[in-house]
Amino acid sequence: MIINVADNTHTDMTKVDARKHSREELRIRRMQVIQLLDNGVPVMQIVQRTGLSWSAVNAAIKRHQNTAESSLMPEKRGRKPGTGTKLTSEHESELYRVISTKQPWQLGFRSLYRNTRVSLWDRDLLNQLIKKKYEVSLSYGSVSNLLKRWGFPSTNSKKRPYERCSKHIQDWLDINFASILERVQSENAEIYWVSKKSLGSISNETLTTNSEKLRSIIYVINNQGKVHWRIIKGRFTPLKQIKLLNALVTQSKRKIFLIRDDRKLLGNVDVRSWLRNEEKRIELFPPPSWVPAETNVVKA
Repeated sequence: MIINVADNTHTDMTKVDARKHSREELRIRRMQVIQLLDNGVPVMQIVQRTGLSWSAVNAAIKRHQNTAESSLMPEKRGRKPGTGTKLTSEHESELYRVISTKQPWQLGFRSLYRNTRVSLWDRDLLNQLIKKKYEVSLSYGSVSNLLKRWGFPSTNSKKRPYERCSKHIQDWLDINFASILERVQSENAEIYWVSKKSLGSISNETLTTNSEKLRSIIYVINNQGKVHWRIIKGRFTPLKQIKLLNALVTQSKRKIFLIRDDRKLLGNVDVRSWLRNEEKRIELFPPPSWVPAETNVVKA
């Protein structure tokens, strides 16, 4: 398309796809916008005559009014320096060791709600750690790919947490979930889900020794789909289960309603005793005393 600023005519009304033009070509078009504006041409006519979108014309005018002519040159495409840069294998190994042996609060991360210590990791905290240590900002997808390379189980299931529960738990929720939601509102609580599948072995091949590679992860998911996790070494003992639950309630500003997908999960006597003592901060659903109706049938 050829624009003649003097007589304000052009030969092609096709809209311009800025993504297909070089930075210099876009700079020239922006200069044409300013020339037409200086000649008294209304903005909507400039849109029609240049083929640029209204937002592109308006942006060019604002940049010209607020800054120098050099600002008409579009910024370089692609990621800005320091963002999206790949981490080295050494960086990944170091990060894995850190999140395997340190809790977020030990590295200076605090809860935004009550300025309390944060004891469970999530993607946002991991990204903050990466930025803090290496001055690199990763996208959500890049962090997910990093976790996948470390052997973390996928949590991006299309199934809702309810659908991942056992048939017994689903039957219980069909009857009781509405009342749980009412209590969530009245008690300002929040719902988390924990599954037997939440506990899995992970093996990071970037590490050198078997003792470093072989660990387990346990995670909980809130009702909005955000995942919080802790990496543990060895068996998921009752003591480690209690530590997980305590970490969850410590960093939350609200009471926790924790829904499990199997009645035996978190069913150890020590865990149940701890839950009774902490009932103002966390409740387990179905409650520890619940037993499916089928198991109450006494055989003759």
